[in-house]
Amino acid sequence: MANQNGVKSQNGTKKNGPLETIDLAAALEAPEDAAPVIARALENEGFLYLVNIPGFESGELFKATKWFFDLPLDQKMALARKAFVPENDNSYRGYYPVIPGGHSHKEAFETGMFGDFDLEKHKKKTYIDGRPLMREIVNEGNVWPDPDSKYPHFKETIKKYYNIYRKTGERVLRLIARSLKLEETALDHLYQPDVLATFRLLHYPSRVNIPKSEIPDEAKDGDTLMTTGPHADSTYITLLATFDNWGLQMQQDGEWIDVPPIKDSLVMNIGALMTELVGGRFKATIHRVVDLGEDRYSVPFFYSPNFDADISKTYDGKEIERPGQYKKFGPWMLNRTSQFKEYATTDFGVFIE
Repeated sequence: MANQNGVKSQNGTKKNGPLETIDLAAALEAPEDAAPVIARALENEGFLYLVNIPGFESGELFKATKWFFDLPLDQKMALARKAFVPENDNSYRGYYPVIPGGHSHKEAFETGMFGDFDLEKHKKKTYIDGRPLMREIVNEGNVWPDPDSKYPHFKETIKKYYNIYRKTGERVLRLIARSLKLEETALDHLYQPDVLATFRLLHYPSRVNIPKSEIPDEAKDGDTLMTTGPHADSTYITLLATFDNWGLQMQQDGEWIDVPPIKDSLVMNIGALMTELVGGRFKATIHRVVDLGEDRYSVPFFYSPNFDADISKTYDGKEIERPGQYKKFGPWMLNRTSQFKEYATTDFGVFIE
């Protein structure tokens, strides 16, 4: 294990404080050594780096990501969710374009684990009073662009990296379990049989050349422009490829600290549900993305549990109090998701036990 010390950002300022770096291949050989390191990082910074990840090559994933966002807009919109193109059938997975206004300025393509979109199956969805079942919405399959001669293996590449991220999330979860003095598989039940993880390709176009009068105040921090404003993540574990891009910042002691890119690494942080699961021991750290005047790409993976995962108790059995008193992950997650602008008009359906 090593610390990422004293890295200088592009503007020459020294990064405050170390971030732990975990060699994942080494951690698989000696998990008893890695577990206290991950605990220390999540208790203090809430962020860390993962390197030497089996099968992970950031260059291959970046090529696929950039290829997708370089497609003509009409081809991307053919994959857009119903909220953006009403005649499309996919409601939950697919593309969404840059939405004007607000602090968030990005386009995205999302996939999950439930195979390919099946139109015939989709047409046979169950409806109650004209609304679909929530379970069927979140189990929706993926939509894909038509391959071309420049990148004929896009779909296979995305599926490959979905599985690499998913396996990485599983391994990290087991290190966290060890750090809590539990059996390493003690938290696995939350994710079985089917995780609701989201694999998201992101492109942040720069707003530097947009007239300042057209940039909302919530996207500004003095002279600093943001493409994603301050927030903490929602669920358990986030894994993020930043490629060679700067711009990600975390908040520490009231200051914004750069999270520098490291080749072939994933940045890991946790969300609010993980903080609750461990009784507040770990930090869901506030972070943001600043606009550096050029296009930026990243690929996060939100390693989320299965629809029916019990989120009402901590790992040691204490009741968790939260607004709404959600017991199961699926309804909680969709209620939270519906608060984001890109999902505000999506009908996530009716929840039935």
